[in-house]
Amino acid sequence: MAQSDSRTTRRGLLALGIVLVLGPAACGDDTTTVTTDSGTDSGDTTEGTTAGTQATTDPSTSDASGSESESDGTTVAPTTDAPTTDAPTTDEPTTDEPTTDAPTTDEPTTDEPTTDPTETDTDTSDTDINPECQGPDSDNDTVPDECDVCPDGDDLLDGDGDLVPDACDVCLDGDDALDGDGDGVPDACDPCPDDNPDDTDQDGVCDSDDICPDGDDNVDLDNDGVPDACDDDVEVQLPGPLYDFDTADDGALVLSRHSNNGEVFVTCYNADLSVRKAEFQVGGYDLEPAPGPGPTVNIARESQKVIVSWHDPAGANIPPRMEYVYLDNQCEVITPETPAVQGVNYMEYHSTAIDAVGNAVIAVSREYTQITFIDSDGVITSQQTAFTLNGTAYGTHVAMNQATGEGVVSAQPHSGGALYYRRFNADGTWKDPGAVAVPINYHYWYDGHTVGMNDAGQFVLLWRSSSSLVDARVFDSDGSTLANLQRPTPNFEGGSAYDSYRRRHNEIQLRGDNFVMGETYRSKPANLDIMHFEYTPDGTLITEGSTDISVAMVLAIRVTPNGRTYLHDGQTVYVTSNYP
Repeated sequence: MAQSDSRTTRRGLLALGIVLVLGPAACGDDTTTVTTDSGTDSGDTTEGTTAGTQATTDPSTSDASGSESESDGTTVAPTTDAPTTDAPTTDEPTTDEPTTDAPTTDEPTTDEPTTDPTETDTDTSDTDINPECQGPDSDNDTVPDECDVCPDGDDLLDGDGDLVPDACDVCLDGDDALDGDGDGVPDACDPCPDDNPDDTDQDGVCDSDDICPDGDDNVDLDNDGVPDACDDDVEVQLPGPLYDFDTADDGALVLSRHSNNGEVFVTCYNADLSVRKAEFQVGGYDLEPAPGPGPTVNIARESQKVIVSWHDPAGANIPPRMEYVYLDNQCEVITPETPAVQGVNYMEYHSTAIDAVGNAVIAVSREYTQITFIDSDGVITSQQTAFTLNGTAYGTHVAMNQATGEGVVSAQPHSGGALYYRRFNADGTWKDPGAVAVPINYHYWYDGHTVGMNDAGQFVLLWRSSSSLVDARVFDSDGSTLANLQRPTPNFEGGSAYDSYRRRHNEIQLRGDNFVMGETYRSKPANLDIMHFEYTPDGTLITEGSTDISVAMVLAIRVTPNGRTYLHDGQTVYVTSNYP
């Protein structure tokens, strides 16, 4: 064959290149087929198609450098023959026979398949594009809000390993799911894991271990191992001397007394009878022959504020006056010694009462009955004349509705067949337009009666009608009569029952809405007991009992809702239970 140029290179007639075009293998159900067309030149090889698109390689379209060509967007792999060079050709003749360098085969090549970067796999059957939790993460704990167990805290912090994040954990010390008694408190944090409810009487003792289910197991004043609320024989004594005493609902106690040197003292005790404040002087009085100051003490049953009041008979150019001191619930002075009533010439017959929160009234009689209203801060709000009786008023007593601050003041003439009362509102206005006369059989002179009022506004008058009888009349809140009572008593004085209530502070005690009353005397034989009795407002006797602990001319008894009873004889306070 003639050569046109010595620099002409012999081109190989066979360009052996098996081009394998493979489609994506993501789904596994597309097949790749390699075919050889026997009707074409051995250098004209057709390779299989992917996803229905056939790619063809024609050696006539390949340039001498063996560069890739594209057809229908398909990338063709270059042949594996060595590239041609510009070296001179040899004398060997060309031939149309296929070379034997790389015989063709019907088997697919094992070369790495090429991929078409322009193709996109749209089969998502094995791809999760909807994760279970997605969206914002407000608390930045890497758990999206829609799946966050604890939206306001870190779900990944779980110190006790109970699968409840600490920030939302009911019990940080144990498994929230373990709640043996089913009370909603996990066992590890339940003070009473075997009890539902835990502590019914709230005394800190689990119900299953409670000695006294209806009272505080921790209060055992006589240290006999039986809580006071379930002890029928509590015996505690506190030394005096004392003139008066009073108790709050929980059993807190205050005492008052006076000295012969013109001093008035108070001592305060907590409910467990530990000393709240040791005896201290609250005021003084002028020394006069008679009468004495009669210092009374009243404690608010809930707030435990205290008012101390006494008669200061007179002094040089100073008229008689009622003094008071107001204390807070720790027996610290709020209002120092202050005159409450002035202008009454003789103030022996005085009486003071206080309601549950600490509002108080002081009443005193002689030529008329004067009353002073004091608020729960110890400040006087008004001073008024309750009523003026025909003649001189003697025995005077006041009682308050503990719940509302309303009350009643009563007074008597020297003796005779009528007692008088007038009710007031909490704001110091009057419920009754004037003194209400109560006709009775007889009351003894100077001070022969007393009064009480319950939380329903019902009230009772109690009086000695003879040397061997005591009477009572109970009124409804509208002033109508609910019951008339009469009880026989020993003939304490041998025929003369006067001055039965002359010692100050005779307000009738309450047990719920019931009235706890008792016998009084001016003098009695040493071996004679006195009776106390509890009646409902409709006149039903609930219980009664007797005691040898008493003091002349006063109802020296206080009862509390927790079953504790306080008695005194002027020298000692005795604490017992469930009496009467």
